[in-house]
Amino acid sequence: MIPRLRSVMLFSLLAGAAAAQQLTWNELANRPELWPVQCTVGAAMKFEGGLTVRAGEKVNVVDFKGNEVNLRTADGRVSFGAEPDETDVLAVAQAAYASLTPKQRALTYPAIIQKKELWPYKVTITRGLTWRPGRKCRSGTRCS
Repeated sequence: MIPRLRSVMLFSLLAGAAAAQQLTWNELANRPELWPVQCTVGAAMKFEGGLTVRAGEKVNVVDFKGNEVNLRTADGRVSFGAEPDETDVLAVAQAAYASLTPKQRALTYPAIIQKKELWPYKVTITRGLTWRPGRKCRSGTRCS
């Protein structure tokens, strides 16, 4: 009886741990560090001006707003919002999240701000900017 009870308790503990590790839409929306770069559209979408996004097309993840993910086609021609069930963005994020250690999962942007030893010496920017007069950094450039 005792070995069986131990087995049941171990199973319950593992099942509870697995459920606790599941990434939810709300947590994903509130943690930009977990956003996947790309996801896939589930069904074809048509927009004004005859623009379309094909079913199965890979699109770039731009932002999350409540119960919607903002996306952009790889060519940048179409930007649009999609509901959770219209893409695989949550499944892609959950797969990446499942591969992280508990320590990696706990690492958030606010935590990085507090730990200067985690700051990179150089970064690659996504939008051009001017540091000071005469000192510009173009998009895609490594700046220090």
